[in-house]
Amino acid sequence: MSARFDHDDAHGRAPGDARGRGPGQDAERETGQDAGRDAGRDAGRGSEEGLVRAFRATGEQFLADTPRLVEAGAARGRRRRRGQLSLVSGAAALVLAVGALTAVAQSDGRPAPAVGPAASGTAPVPPSAGASGASGGSAADAALPEELHTVSVVGRLLPPGVRILSSSGSTHGPGTVPAGEATAYLLVDNGHGRSGLTVSVTDTRWAERAGGCPTGQVAGRECHQVPDADGGTMFVNTWLPPSSGASGGPAFRDVRREDPGGLRVVVHSSVEAAPDGGPAPGPESLLTPEQLTAVAASPAWRSVREALVQVPADTRAPDVRLTDLVPAGLKVGSYSGTWSEQLVVLVDGTREVNLVVQVAKADQVTRSWFAQAPVRPDGSRVRAAADRPVPDAQGATETVVAVLRPDGLLLRATAFCPAGHDVLLTREQVEAVALSPTWSALDAR
Repeated sequence: MSARFDHDDAHGRAPGDARGRGPGQDAERETGQDAGRDAGRDAGRGSEEGLVRAFRATGEQFLADTPRLVEAGAARGRRRRRGQLSLVSGAAALVLAVGALTAVAQSDGRPAPAVGPAASGTAPVPPSAGASGASGGSAADAALPEELHTVSVVGRLLPPGVRILSSSGSTHGPGTVPAGEATAYLLVDNGHGRSGLTVSVTDTRWAERAGGCPTGQVAGRECHQVPDADGGTMFVNTWLPPSSGASGGPAFRDVRREDPGGLRVVVHSSVEAAPDGGPAPGPESLLTPEQLTAVAASPAWRSVREALVQVPADTRAPDVRLTDLVPAGLKVGSYSGTWSEQLVVLVDGTREVNLVVQVAKADQVTRSWFAQAPVRPDGSRVRAAADRPVPDAQGATETVVAVLRPDGLLLRATAFCPAGHDVLLTREQVEAVALSPTWSALDAR
């Protein structure tokens, strides 16, 4: 099997396809020096966002009818970080997103948290550690409001008894990087073992056209196309392992729902390797087709779709490498990124944290959102949240530092901490990354 074969190749895309491999995507991907030795332990580590890209592709256009290609594509996809968020200018698009966010309904009918410059209940955040010379603004002005987390929506839709072991995903609202897709990756345990749960929400007005179930039988795959009561269509897929490694059960399952209004939701459940290289759990660890269908069919995703805006794919290589800014004493488990988004998985013994840095050109709405934040000596403005609980993520927290630079760039650094783990990155360390002078090399293009 060629090492260059990946999930996009399995779709049969041409080399020049905008959704295929780009120079920035392949050139900026690496693992730590101990990746080979730690392969078993790291099988799930760092895959959170890589799986999003791989299995989003599954939903957008079904794979070639070759189980071995599917297996290779999924493996390659786990090592690749989605780099699709890029520059968006013009206030109108974000105004639309903000308006939609304020109306997002939770799955039980309760309104979502308010999103805005000063959402009620936002805890005051002390000024930045390095902002002793900052002027203007109060502690409340420096705080981040509650935001819409895709992980939170998924968490509310999980079947009873399913535990979230770790999670990461997209965040939407003022001060976030505009996105054309809402994503979430959760490592869960349903009582029968660990599995990965990936969710992707897109708008078919700009997403790639997706096919239906293939005609005829395809070895290693079962596909069913079912209309629903709302006029949408649900595609339910079960993928079996190659005959050489068949275990008598599915390797993974996914469902894709498309409705007439343009909403596309893909939910994917995959077996995850046990920690420390132990044997992988059996197929009973996967969420059932009925459970996946219930998540995909939730009306909560309609409002999430309204928070999305069309953005171009970004394949540019980073001007600044996030790995060069990692705090001393932490090991880089994996790294990937583009100019607009980079991810490192940092580990320290049994603890780990996902550190994501996103960059975008700030529009007028974003500038207004930062207007009351304290001004640092270099002219930048900072809003932050330390160890903020992620709603409905069963104890997960995040530390976020959002910086509006004098050159008009929005830089957002987020550290995701799994539930039950001590904080691996402090607010001061995340601030040190976000406010590093090294970022001055960024070209506001």
